[in-house]
Amino acid sequence: MKDLFKNTTVRAYVTPFTVATVSKIPADALAVINDHRETTVVIATDLLPPGTDVIKREDGWQLFTFELSLPFEVVGFLAQVSTALAKAGISIFVLSSYSTDHILVKADHRDQTISVLTRLGCRVVDETVGQ
Repeated sequence: MKDLFKNTTVRAYVTPFTVATVSKIPADALAVINDHRETTVVIATDLLPPGTDVIKREDGWQLFTFELSLPFEVVGFLAQVSTALAKAGISIFVLSSYSTDHILVKADHRDQTISVLTRLGCRVVDETVGQ
C-alpha cells in the first residue's frame, strides 16, 4: 500500500464546491447521487445556477482527486486515507468513480489535508476546475 501512495498524485482543487440536495439536477454537476429518498449533487459553487431548486446546501468544500486507477481488488486504500484524516480531526465527504476516489473536506481544513496526504506519500498539486 505504501508504494501505491508513493506513486499517487492528488489534485487539490482550489475551486470551492457545494454539496446540495436538489429537486432539479444542474447540468454541470460533478456528481449526482439519487438514493430514491433525495437527489444529492456535488458541484463547483459558481456553477450552481441561481434559481436552481436547491432544498439544502452546504458550501465551502474543497475537492481532492486521487489520480490513479484503483483495481477493484485493492483493499483499504480509502480506509487508510480516511483514518489518517480522522486522526487529524478532519471530516470527509467521499465520492468514488469507476476507477478512483475523490474526497471533499471543508475549506478550513485544506492545508491540513494536504499535509496529511503528503505524509501518506502522495504528491499534491493545486488544480482549478476546467484545467
